[in-house]
Amino acid sequence: MNEKINVLHIIERLDLGGAEVLLLTFAKNVDKDKFKVIFCCIDEKGSLFEAIANEGVKIVCLKPTRYIYGCKRIFALMQLIKKENIDIVNTHLHTANYIGRLVAYMMGVKIICKAEHGYTGDYRKQDIINIPKYVKINMFLDRISDAIVYVSGAQLRNSSNKISSEKKIVIYNGLDTERFEFRNDRNSTRKALGLCDEDKVIGIVSNLHKYKGHIYILSSLEKILPFYPLLKLLIVGEGPEKSSLEKYVNDLGIKNNVIFLGGRKDVPELMRAFDILVVPSLFESFGMTLIEGMYSKLPIIGTNVGGIPEILKDGETGILIPPRDSEAIKNALLKLIENPALAKSMGERGREIVLSKFTGQRYAREMERLYISLLEERTEKLKKENQQCQK
Repeated sequence: MNEKINVLHIIERLDLGGAEVLLLTFAKNVDKDKFKVIFCCIDEKGSLFEAIANEGVKIVCLKPTRYIYGCKRIFALMQLIKKENIDIVNTHLHTANYIGRLVAYMMGVKIICKAEHGYTGDYRKQDIINIPKYVKINMFLDRISDAIVYVSGAQLRNSSNKISSEKKIVIYNGLDTERFEFRNDRNSTRKALGLCDEDKVIGIVSNLHKYKGHIYILSSLEKILPFYPLLKLLIVGEGPEKSSLEKYVNDLGIKNNVIFLGGRKDVPELMRAFDILVVPSLFESFGMTLIEGMYSKLPIIGTNVGGIPEILKDGETGILIPPRDSEAIKNALLKLIENPALAKSMGERGREIVLSKFTGQRYAREMERLYISLLEERTEKLKKENQQCQK
């Protein structure tokens, strides 16, 4: 293929989330000599708009309309696909997966891909999408899609999509390692957070939702503090559970040992201040925080759910524990606190694994190979159909 392949990524907006950060990583690493990549926000720009635009990627934002699937928005997307002569449409997250694939099908786009970033079970069991019409249309769109990309084997196995297994592809997320190169000194970062040199710092980085399991690490902290009073827990993230978690901290009497940092853009610097990273999720398709912590040379404590055990190797890069088990978190923390050599070796091994399996460069190359293979398969299929017609 001599001409560039025109790829359109469609997403609702470019906010600071896992799917959006992955698109930024893709924009940084895609081979721009082979691919012309365009991003389309079907709603507003979002906080990552400028960062992605700075990577030399064209971004088009459709004008918001009163109705989420308004005719004006559909028409604008149709015009964009036609104007840019799009070869491949790749959609992300619910709204874009719906409207993006529907328009791509209507426009006869050669290849339609859907990226699964989170929940892949039965949509009818989700509170946020409880519309029978959506379920039926989504099933149809899955059937006409050429590929559905999952972020882990666990996510694929949990999927309710009843489509050909050949269409289901697992491509692990990739980390923008450049973003996590150490810029700040560990001591200065800790000092800015009001931490002492003697403090043992545990970190958790996630949105404040119930399924992220914050209450279990808080319960474990209460049990450890009598033995290690200088233990500190840094909670990075925002969400609907913030007020209830703050109340729980007060009820446990551990307010002086827990710091709520809110949503932060300086996660790489904050991880420099951590000694241990905990991921106590009740379910997790992949867990970008895991590879961020591993690249930052942190030993990880993670629940044995979803895609976590595909990333975290028990006893090698961290400790796997059952979900909803504060006692298991306590024991894992004590093991790492009391065995600093083990914690250090786990952190170093974690960084090695990220560099070998979870980089942004590796992610971009795998997506490029998928795009090229899908186009080649389509060309071969059309060639065979033409030959049959001529007989």
